[in-house]
Amino acid sequence: MSANDSDSSSIGEAIVAFALEGRFPNPKIWPRSHLEKDIHEINEDTKEDVSSWVKNAKSLQEDIYNRQLQAALREIKHVNQLLSQAEEASNGRRVLDSLRLLEESWAAMDKLSVSKTCRAVKLVNIRSFELKSSVHEVLNQVWRDLVNVDIDNNVIKIQEHREDGQLSLAHAVIGLRAFKEVEERMEQLWHNLDGAILTPRMDLTRTPLPSIKADTDTLSLVGETDSSVEALLTDLSTVFTFLGERLPSDLLQILDSVMMGEVINRVVKVWLDSAIPPALKDVAKYQSVIKSAEQFCSVLETQGYTRYELLRNWVDNAPTMWLNKCRETALDSVRSKLSSGIGEATVVERVEKQMVSLAEGKELAKSGTVKSSAQEQDWDSAWGFDEEVVDESAGVDEPMVDEDEAPAAQQSAEDDGADAWGWDDGPEEEPTEPPAAEEEKSSPKSEEDEAADAWGWGDDDVAEGQGPTPAPVSTHEPEPEPKKQKLATPASRGRK
Repeated sequence: MSANDSDSSSIGEAIVAFALEGRFPNPKIWPRSHLEKDIHEINEDTKEDVSSWVKNAKSLQEDIYNRQLQAALREIKHVNQLLSQAEEASNGRRVLDSLRLLEESWAAMDKLSVSKTCRAVKLVNIRSFELKSSVHEVLNQVWRDLVNVDIDNNVIKIQEHREDGQLSLAHAVIGLRAFKEVEERMEQLWHNLDGAILTPRMDLTRTPLPSIKADTDTLSLVGETDSSVEALLTDLSTVFTFLGERLPSDLLQILDSVMMGEVINRVVKVWLDSAIPPALKDVAKYQSVIKSAEQFCSVLETQGYTRYELLRNWVDNAPTMWLNKCRETALDSVRSKLSSGIGEATVVERVEKQMVSLAEGKELAKSGTVKSSAQEQDWDSAWGFDEEVVDESAGVDEPMVDEDEAPAAQQSAEDDGADAWGWDDGPEEEPTEPPAAEEEKSSPKSEEDEAADAWGWGDDDVAEGQGPTPAPVSTHEPEPEPKKQKLATPASRGRK
């Protein structure tokens, strides 16, 4: 084996050992200087090939980055072209085309291979949002042209197509959905409709009430109408038919959800409940109201409205509500009459009768007054009022006597008084003494008590149905006692 072959074998073994085990050659066996020399020789032999490879690698690397940049630039250019087309469509009020192009541009920007922080991408993004705002303004103008509400003049106009025919109401709804504004626009439409048409028509305090008229594309308040429920339901049927025929179904469903609850509540609570009659005589008119409410429910059902359950329940329960109203009215009437009294007030006159002795009767016939022999007190002060008894001969006030015992004949003033008491009617009968007379005789009475008994005080019990009062027992000398008569006292004649 030659020296060169031995060296080549040693180099090969050294390379294999380093590759497999990571061992360097033994410096003692293979000196470093010798290894460096061999490597230098190899490098010199392959220098041109390595330089050529490095040059080709750099060229390839430049080509790769150039191609990526060119692709990114092409993508940005495409987005910019879409935005230009969208702007052109917006200027021509072709809202749907503009929105479609905007959506395509947004999708293309999401696919850009360049970072969002790249200046070119930022500029494209800013232009996109500016164009979106411009399209939104155009959409607002188109919506106002198609759905216009004039609150001051009480007019609402809804058109299916614009006058130039470029955009329909259904297309405008698509644009609103792209901006997520459909619910907001329907709520605004409801408030404008309420302010311009419904509130003025449903205001019971307003006199006179306007009527609602529907033309081809216009709903307005015109003329005057009465305040009946039938007229109101007829006008509301006109309103809901107009909306149902001119709004797309998806818009009508949203309007139904935001409007019907409040409108139906007003109809039932304010108008229908107040139309329930409290008496039988108005039943025919009430039946007309029920029929109008049923027809209104049919109109709502035909036009696709769904949220009118309260009205349907009122129609179904109308007879029961009428009966309840009649019962409440009757009960209120009874309570009112009981609180104010039943029937007319009647004046009640009270007549007091007193028992007097024969002597006191004669004195009363002569002078018109009687004084107690015991106390000598004035009649007026005893009865608490000042009245004078006018002699019956003057023709003013005749003594009131008991109809069963007083004679009918009258003569002169003194004789008439005596005859009226029956003093000359012949022999007097002894009064029958009541069973309690024995006890009363055993207990002497004072003069004051005798006077009280003589006048029969306490006879009020007789007037009130408690039974007759026994005749008082006289404590004077035993002599024939004159027959006692009932006489109406001056107090009884002057008081009622």
